[in-house]
Amino acid sequence: MNLLQHVHERYEHRPGQDSMAEAVARAFATKGQLVVEAGTGTGKTLAYLIPALQARGPVIVSTGTKALQAQLFDREAPLSIAATNVAATFSLLKGRENYLCKKRLAELSQDPRLEWAAEIPVFHAMERWAHRTERGDRAELDSLSDNSPLWRSVDGRAEICVGRNCAQYDGCFVYTARQRAGESQVLVVNHALLFADLALRESGEGAVLPDFRRLIIDEAHLAADIAAQHFGTRLSSRMLVELGRDGAKELAFNAADTLPATTLERSAREFFIAIRPAGYQARTTFDYDGNRSQLAETEERLRQSLLELADACTGGGGLRGEERTLVAARCVNALSALDALLQPAAVGQVLTIEPQGRDGGVLASWPVEIGPRLGDLFAKHFDAVVATSATLAIGGKLDRSARSLGMASAETLVVPSPFDHKTQAAFYVPRHFPDPRERDYPERALREIEALIELSRGRALVLFASHRALKYAAERLPHSLPYTVLVQGEAPREQLVEQFRSDTHSVLLGTASFRQGIDVPGEALSLVIVDKLPFAVPDDPLVAARADLVRRRGGDPFREDQLPEAILDLRQALGRLIRTRTDRGLLALLDVRVRTRPYGREVLRSLPPWPLIEDLEQARNWLRHI
Repeated sequence: MNLLQHVHERYEHRPGQDSMAEAVARAFATKGQLVVEAGTGTGKTLAYLIPALQARGPVIVSTGTKALQAQLFDREAPLSIAATNVAATFSLLKGRENYLCKKRLAELSQDPRLEWAAEIPVFHAMERWAHRTERGDRAELDSLSDNSPLWRSVDGRAEICVGRNCAQYDGCFVYTARQRAGESQVLVVNHALLFADLALRESGEGAVLPDFRRLIIDEAHLAADIAAQHFGTRLSSRMLVELGRDGAKELAFNAADTLPATTLERSAREFFIAIRPAGYQARTTFDYDGNRSQLAETEERLRQSLLELADACTGGGGLRGEERTLVAARCVNALSALDALLQPAAVGQVLTIEPQGRDGGVLASWPVEIGPRLGDLFAKHFDAVVATSATLAIGGKLDRSARSLGMASAETLVVPSPFDHKTQAAFYVPRHFPDPRERDYPERALREIEALIELSRGRALVLFASHRALKYAAERLPHSLPYTVLVQGEAPREQLVEQFRSDTHSVLLGTASFRQGIDVPGEALSLVIVDKLPFAVPDDPLVAARADLVRRRGGDPFREDQLPEAILDLRQALGRLIRTRTDRGLLALLDVRVRTRPYGREVLRSLPPWPLIEDLEQARNWLRHI
């Protein structure tokens, strides 16, 4: 990797980066598979991009999130080209819903249907942006919230697209992005798009991505869970309500009766209210046989309304015949999904229902085990596959992560972080502290969090195991701390992280999703607190189904599934602190079970060799000079 010394002003030779680059080059040359953990600071992105460019031929690089896509495309791609002197082209491709549909924007401009006054200035800003953007990527719109209903009115989703028959096709942002993707040497996607494409290929309905035969999966610790979301069946109240609204719009264009569309919206809401278990707040198992009698009436009304809307949009003359045909096809697909979901779960699948909004829901089937299917798909569609992350190993071994990705026979490599863990960070676990299952734990944990943040003078990321604990802290900490307290959900994620970076004494509170992808090197982050070991909720349907599978094979679900997952999640969370050689700080886990329970030794063995401290005075001494 000495190629980098001439193009990177802060280049440092890293033997681990060399080892990884050699293994990646070997996988490409032999058409093999590689699973590699590359500790933080290894420089893993360049360790796979440079051999990928040197090997020539196209490659897909899949990252965990859209933010990581942008970072790779903007920062590492130019460096790898300069280092190799290979005239390679990189392109970035996201799912269709990330791109503006010019046709839908024009229709909305002619007949604005904005639900809130706050949407009006955002809509006008969107119109101005549409005239100057070259890519139509929603990420360019800083004023747009993550879950904007306005964007859902103008995005390029497949179910409303008439393809080449659209008057705006020549300048379509979706198809222009796909054309660039097919002409590139390195195509950067995210896991959701990768697995959506593989699911589409498996169904025989086409493909989204070009037929590149080499694949690199970065942030591979996220891949199996994201893949599972794409290899089942889903039907949600939001999908059906949007179908009804789209149907109403198309019928209105022809001055036709919109009653079938409004009837679908009403019957969809009634159906999901009927199937929601009383008082539930999280994903739970759906038992159709146990609810068959009470669902019969609402199920029949939903089926009938889908058939009526499909019939109303089928055949006949008038305007926008293709758009009406798409609505009819969506009705047929929804009926097929309903048929698939309203029956006992197939072998290897679990049926779930989870809340969506105030009275909606998502009905879904999930594969209990995704590894074997991924193994088949990787072998079928790719000659070489490399999977990498900073957190894949348990106790220094990659066997479990490799199996979960369907890559059990892959070459494995663990590259340690080059950072000096013994001097850059210390690990704080209070010795005299209640077990998280004890009644006084929440109050004691909050007082400990306050004390630690006072010692660090803000500059803290606090990660909670549950939304309930986050809410409890968010109600108290802003009043007890002299620092700005930023809370997950109060603003878009990237906005919160940017404010956290710029306000160097602020505090950021979050849950599981904030364990991933937050990169705040330097002074703004000197303390990471994790309230509990991040064990999955044992009665979650997927967790319970995986446990049953392990038991049927004669194994121990806690040791083989739940504990390893918690260790990887903990490593991700604690890994937010030390991002460069100059970072220093304190890592705190307020869970004494790592000291008191036998499995605690396995947790500690899987963490870097940080000095272990146990009281606030030691924490004060550590933080004093940071």
